Formats: sequence, C-alpha cells, structure tokens
Amino acid sequence: MALNIKIFGLLYFALITPAVPQIIVPDFEGAADQARLLSFYNGGTDSLGLSGNNYGIQFGPNALSLRDKDVGGTGNFANEPSPDTVMFFSTGSAILNYEPGFDTGFSFFYSAKYAARVLVYDDLNASGNLLASINLLPQYAD
Repeated sequence: MALNIKIFGLLYFALITPAVPQIIVPDFEGAADQARLLSFYNGGTDSLGLSGNNYGIQFGPNALSLRDKDVGGTGNFANEPSPDTVMFFSTGSAILNYEPGFDTGFSFFYSAKYAARVLVYDDLNASGNLLASINLLPQYAD
C-alpha cells in the first residue's frame, strides 16, 4: 500500500509540474560571413546557402552574419558570447519574426557604436501593436 501511495504521489507531482519552456539561443554559428540571415533559423538557409537549427525564426534582409577574422571571416571583434559569429546590421532595422511569440520574455547580447532601440510588436514584420521598447546605449568602447 505504501508503494502505491508513493507512485501516486510521483504521478501527481509530474502532472502538476508546469512544462519547462524551450529555451532558444540563436548564436549564429554556422552562418556564412556577411550573409543575410533570412531563413537560417527557419528551416531554410542564409543568403549564401548555409542553414542552422529550425527554431521558426525568420530574419528581415538587413540582419547579417559576420564571422571573426581569426576563423577566416571579415569581422574584427572580440568577447562575443559564442565562439566566432555575430549578427549585425549597418543600416535600417534588423527584424526578427517569431510567429509563436514570446510569453515569458526574451534576452539578447548586443554591442553598439550608436544608440539603438528595440521594438517588440504583436504581429510579424514590425507591424501590429507596439508591446514594448527599450533604448540601447552605445557601449562598444566599454
């Protein structure tokens, strides 16, 4: 009888434990140097034909990948959070579309020569209602 109670207790705990959300960390490793990211994380490829994990993330045409010089790329940067590759954009906006949306939040690393702003909308391609915004300070020299 004690064994049945223990098993019931474990099953009950398993049933009431909330699901752990999937943590997605796009690190851009594997993207080509100076490629438009496009469908790299959406089951397709970047503009130079390389693909990453299919996270359902689509990037606008201004989001580019850059590989560090020490691995044969053209980038001149250091202290990136992943080994060799970063996302950058030099003009316009870098749009990230994630159709399922965010329900608990998101975070990211950044470096900026100029002040920038992140805007979060409730529809794809920076449309719909503005849900949140954050101003980013330049800190490339820090």
